[in-house]
Amino acid sequence: MQVLCDDERDLSDLIVQMRVQAGTKNSRYISFPKTTRDGKASLAEEDFTEQFQDYGRMALMDYNGSIEDASQSVNVTLFDVAQMRQHANNLKRWPLTEYELSLWKTSEERVDYFLSCRNELFFSFPQNEELIEDRVLHYKVGRKPQKAVTAL
Repeated sequence: MQVLCDDERDLSDLIVQMRVQAGTKNSRYISFPKTTRDGKASLAEEDFTEQFQDYGRMALMDYNGSIEDASQSVNVTLFDVAQMRQHANNLKRWPLTEYELSLWKTSEERVDYFLSCRNELFFSFPQNEELIEDRVLHYKVGRKPQKAVTAL
């Protein structure tokens, strides 16, 4: 993943996610790790697979379809921090999934990781992309204007 922005040099700590459709039920959301300062993030095949499979392990009735029959066309967006912040207290009580246990010790750590991203400083539009092996996805974002602070 390569995040691009015309008016910002520091693209660190952004979280990009892909919406993947497989089967006839709910989509799966696969998150990249936070970006580096130059906007790069890599997602290993194993990490993609484990995140994908966690959906079926946690809610078997809500998801169907396999990686093999998943659409190669994905929808790319910035992770919605505001949504997580709104539900943070509940999410901190949810148990970690099998994959998440390899990344964090507690649900609080997981929530804190996502809430600490810099996504709210940027805007973007959903972008459809084709997943092709060894292809770098380019995702364009813009910097939100900073609000002026006025002295009273």
